[in-house]
Amino acid sequence: MPDYRSNKVRTNNDDSSRQMLRTVKILDVGCGTGENFSWLSKFGEVVGADTSELAIELANQKGRAVLGRAPAFAGRAEDLPFEDNTFNLITAFDVLEHLPDETRVLKEWGRVLCSGGYLFLSVPAYQWLYGPHDRALQHLRRYNLSQLKKILQNNGFHIIFASYFFCLTFPAFLAQRWLVKFSQNDTSQYVGVAPWLNSFLIALGKAESAWLKFGQFPFGSSIVILARKID
Repeated sequence: MPDYRSNKVRTNNDDSSRQMLRTVKILDVGCGTGENFSWLSKFGEVVGADTSELAIELANQKGRAVLGRAPAFAGRAEDLPFEDNTFNLITAFDVLEHLPDETRVLKEWGRVLCSGGYLFLSVPAYQWLYGPHDRALQHLRRYNLSQLKKILQNNGFHIIFASYFFCLTFPAFLAQRWLVKFSQNDTSQYVGVAPWLNSFLIALGKAESAWLKFGQFPFGSSIVILARKID
């Protein structure tokens, strides 16, 4: 069963959106082991880039099974091994917070995006929530919505849609962070959950995804943004 935390970017895959994106070329930056390949492939031809040799190997194993090819390449987010104007869509899920030079990264993503191409990304929200979990995952920062929108706008992107996410689970997230606020143990708090709870949280994530068709959430532990490259 997929983990509920991987559901935040899987917004409604209705027929109209599939038709619109069916022929696009998609780059998943920081693709890891290729967990996003299956659902992204519904919208177009997907490839991935990552810095981990092991992750690339596993992603290509998954790609061969799901896509019939090896779609993952070695590449840093700020120095991608692709030509200019290659992709119609870049996805970057929980990637930007790891990178020291946001401007360089966004300029590079703009370089490989086609004219009018889209960037769909997620990041952790609120710097005041930064703690041991972030340090363990080598996060350099967390973001608020207005800050991230300004960063994108200053680097050649027009904001199409922006919202906080994981709003419904935010009270539980805050309580958990409060309990470890003074912890000196730099280990991830990314722990497994019981299957029934995981199913419940997946359902909440799907409910939030459905709601995003109608509006935004005022708070949450993550941010999702869709932006368009300004020519």
